[in-house]
Parts: sequence; structure tokens; C-alpha cells
Amino acid sequence: PSPRAPKEVSLHQAESDWQKCELEILSSTSVAENIFDVDILLLTGRTHQIRAQTAANGCPVQFDSAYGALASHPSGGEKISLFAQELSFA
Repeated sequence: PSPRAPKEVSLHQAESDWQKCELEILSSTSVAENIFDVDILLLTGRTHQIRAQTAANGCPVQFDSAYGALASHPSGGEKISLFAQELSFA
């Protein structure tokens, strides 16, 4: 993991030592106003990848104040709304 946090995302390679990170949005369903249930396929596995890339596109993970969400979790602490639905390994 990089010591830089939160992570920075660029559509263009900004520095030679930056690592490529890619994901594919498989589906997106509106759950409530400005809240979406999104299925994502990670094509690379970088630290904080989903959090950084969704925030960079103006849609941070719910309650992820480190990456720009406006509200923190009602129960306090560092809880964010990011869940794994399926895991597989080659």
C-alpha cells in the first residue's frame, strides 16, 4: 500500500510511478435519491481502488468521508457502505 491516503485518481498518467487501476461497472440501480447499488468487477486490485475511483467520478461510497462523502455513519466510527457480494480467486 502507498503511504498516500486518501488515494488520488487521474484519467491520465500523472507520474511515472503511478499504478494503473481499472474496474468495470456491471450494473447500477438507484436505491434512493443520490444513492445507488452498484456491482463492480475489479480488473486490478489496488488499495482503496473502489473508494478512490468512485469518489473521483463524483459518487463516493456512502459514509466514506475520507473520500468526499458528505455524511458520516450514524453510529459513528469509520464505517462505510462497501460490501463484497462475491469473491473468487484464480
